[in-house]
Amino acid sequence: MVSLALGLAACSTAPPTPPSAGVPGAATPWTPELLERAEALAATLTEDPPGQQGTLRVRLAFEDEVDLDLFVSDPLQETVYFANDRSGSGGRLDRDVRCGMPGPRIENVDFDRPLTGRYRVGVDFPRRCNGRGGGPAPFAIAVERGGSRTLQRGVISAGIFLPIVDRFDVR
Repeated sequence: MVSLALGLAACSTAPPTPPSAGVPGAATPWTPELLERAEALAATLTEDPPGQQGTLRVRLAFEDEVDLDLFVSDPLQETVYFANDRSGSGGRLDRDVRCGMPGPRIENVDFDRPLTGRYRVGVDFPRRCNGRGGGPAPFAIAVERGGSRTLQRGVISAGIFLPIVDRFDVR
């Protein structure tokens, strides 16, 4: 069983109320266009059936114009990400999707036998690809456990690292 608790307003199942202008560290506000793009990304994460019983998979989908990175921390506080693609608890990143790589733009972290405890999911936006456009980028996260899937949609600005966009417990 996976129970989920929202970590930041920047990632949710529905658009959060936009923060007040000028608030330092405030989440990037949703627009109808960003929500539509995030919904399309979430749809790509539902094309395959959820993982098998007893496994845990965390997936991040994002658009071609950006390089986003998935971070998943296990109950022992070891983080699986592009520079640590395997953890002692068995977590592994399938590939670091970067600018210029073919789609789909999805990164996966898998645990064949996840430890009991709290997991945290983070997203980093280090750069745009080929200097294309600006503005915030939508993303979608799927947490798959025991044949079920929970989807989150988020938006992030370039140069921002969100260390906790989702957290959940494995029991």
